[in-house]
Amino acid sequence: MSSVAADYQQAPPKKIAVLPFTDLGQGKFMVDKLSLFPRSDHERARWGWSHASHLRRAVAGDVATREFTLTPLLAIDAVLSERGVTDFEKLSAMSPMEIGRWLHADALVYGEVVDYEAYYGFLFDAWRVTARIRMVSTLDGHELFSCTDTRYSTNVTPAIDPIDIVISSALNLFDLRDITLARAENEVGREIVLRLPVAERNVSDFKTEALYQEGSL
Repeated sequence: MSSVAADYQQAPPKKIAVLPFTDLGQGKFMVDKLSLFPRSDHERARWGWSHASHLRRAVAGDVATREFTLTPLLAIDAVLSERGVTDFEKLSAMSPMEIGRWLHADALVYGEVVDYEAYYGFLFDAWRVTARIRMVSTLDGHELFSCTDTRYSTNVTPAIDPIDIVISSALNLFDLRDITLARAENEVGREIVLRLPVAERNVSDFKTEALYQEGSL
């Protein structure tokens, strides 16, 4: 599910800053709706701010291959930290226009990990990762692009005798590793960036600039 502002192609952003993402869940990930790592509100806020950086890097990496100039993530983090913005609540309270002035960016990308869950039932396992992304103009704060995407996969291992059941159960449990869910983060980030329309005006400007630097113009 995605939406694009009507004026996106008329004035697409050229310089984009991908802000720190957050995970609003209850733990590192959920298994059958149960948090494996319960945390206090403060601990969850700190964890969500840092844990969601995996998805943030995935999105930023794909944006960097597009027709935009990307503000380095380390530079963004340094500027925000210097101004005391250390969690998503403080970030959300800031005006996009003000953050844009700090970072000299045309647009900001906000992100949330909505679901980061695993399901396990001896002979089957499944995982789901859902992310919500918003691109906001730093000129007036209006939303340029938004997208919510989910990656979901189920693995069922047939077994007949008790030994097969034990082996299949162990294999399915092993499939709930963090790396399995991390792959889903990369896929979600890639799909979201693919849904962002090509900014034809930026493409034209970059081509003109390249030709000028080569002396063809």
